[in-house]
Amino acid sequence: MEIQTSLKTVLKRLRLSGILHTLPDRFVYAKKTKMPYQDMLELILQDEIDRRDHKGLQLRLQQAQFTEEQTFENFDWDAPVTFDRDRVRDLFSLAFIQRREDVIFMGPVGVGKTFLASALGHSVCRAGKKVLFLRADSLLKELHQSRADHSTDKVLRRFIAPELLIIDDFGLRPLDRLQSNDIYEVLIERHKRSSTILTTCARKVSCPTLVASTFRTPCWLTVAPMTSSPFCFVTGTDSPVAMLSSTALSPSTTRPSVGIFSPGRTIIRSPVRT
Repeated sequence: MEIQTSLKTVLKRLRLSGILHTLPDRFVYAKKTKMPYQDMLELILQDEIDRRDHKGLQLRLQQAQFTEEQTFENFDWDAPVTFDRDRVRDLFSLAFIQRREDVIFMGPVGVGKTFLASALGHSVCRAGKKVLFLRADSLLKELHQSRADHSTDKVLRRFIAPELLIIDDFGLRPLDRLQSNDIYEVLIERHKRSSTILTTCARKVSCPTLVASTFRTPCWLTVAPMTSSPFCFVTGTDSPVAMLSSTALSPSTTRPSVGIFSPGRTIIRSPVRT
């Protein structure tokens, strides 16, 4: 069925020209099934909603800058890696986004930290929220270069704006004082506003005041050598610096860990289970 020019003009003025791609088929279907006019109109408008939702998702995924499209559905839950599967599945409910909590994935290379972080980001995009995925070195490089053209505020806003910021491969190299301050600036601005995910396989990272100092007491993030402690960080408590350490593992252990921290409470490392 050919669409009249006048109808095309009206739809374009209403910014509904996307309907034109499915409208002929919908007219034929409505006539064949003797569909009531109201149901036909609802069906046509639902096509437009679906089209806009799909276009919006593709735009958010593009803006997120994922290196690969990795999703929850494609994760291999039978992989020979030991981690708290219940905790990870709970993360995909995205409740941590609503609570503005932050997540750290830590473990050796190849256990799926980046995959899980990216898959979480993909799920957040599908939930209609904005995500930005960056390697830690790229984030630091952008902030360093922004000082040359006085665009630091603009770059910071780009890192602060998304509902979820994913910083991949954090702690591969030691941070100097300026880089520590840059990371701190990003995290402090995002604190209590939105969620951040860090992935790290660093064997040793010690970065003072990495966690937002707006906690009631100073905070540190410390990752001890993985041969003795695969996951260790602190949050604000009654003592100036409190450390929460995990049970020691043997040097041959290759278990990733999952942790969540949020304002005002100490987070216990999720128990490792098969």
